Amino acid sequence: LIRLGRRAVLVDASRGDDIVQYLEEQGVDSLVAAIVSHNHDDHIGGMDAVLASYPVALYLSNGRPPVNGNGANVEAIIAERGIPRPSPPWAPIILGDARITVRLSPLPDSQASENNSSLAVLVERGGFKALMTGDSEKEELAAWLKVWKVPDLDVLKAAHHGSYDGVIPGWLFATKPEVVVISVGANNPYGHPHPW
Repeated sequence: LIRLGRRAVLVDASRGDDIVQYLEEQGVDSLVAAIVSHNHDDHIGGMDAVLASYPVALYLSNGRPPVNGNGANVEAIIAERGIPRPSPPWAPIILGDARITVRLSPLPDSQASENNSSLAVLVERGGFKALMTGDSEKEELAAWLKVWKVPDLDVLKAAHHGSYDGVIPGWLFATKPEVVVISVGANNPYGHPHPW
C-alpha cells in the first residue's frame, strides 16, 4: 500500500524487482503499509525486494510461519530493519478520505490451510468499496459471512484466482459486487479461472 501524493495504490508484490522499478518511476520514497494476504509464493514472492528497498511504516500478515524461501527472506528483512508488525485486531489505515480495513481470518489456525488463512482487505473511499480476500476458499468465505456483515461492494477481487473453490453463492449474494476482478496469469497450469 503506497501513498502517492493524495493517492493510495495497492501493489502486487509477487514480482519484486518490477514493483521496485515501478515505485521508483513514480517517485515513491516510503510505504504506509505492506500487507500480505498469506505466505504462498504468488502472494509473498518479491515482497523481500520491496521491503529491502523502502522504509515501511507497518507490515500486516496472517502471522503464520513461512512456507517457502520467499517468506523466510521477508521475515529476515522485517527483523533486520525493525519493521513494526502489530498484532491483530488492527486499526484501520486512514489515507486522506480513504479507509483501509485489514482483518485476520476468522478460522482457527488448526482448521485452516494457508489459503484459508488469507487476510481480508476492505478499501473504502466515499461510497466506493473494494474487497480482496487473497486465496480464501469456501470454508473461509463461509466463516467471513458468519462473523462479519460483509458490505455491498463496487469491486470484488475473486478469491483464489477465480478457482472453483474460491466462491460460494452466499458470498456473491452478500457482497453484490458491481465488478469482479480476477487476478490470474494467462495459460496458468491450474486452469484458473474455473469456467463456472
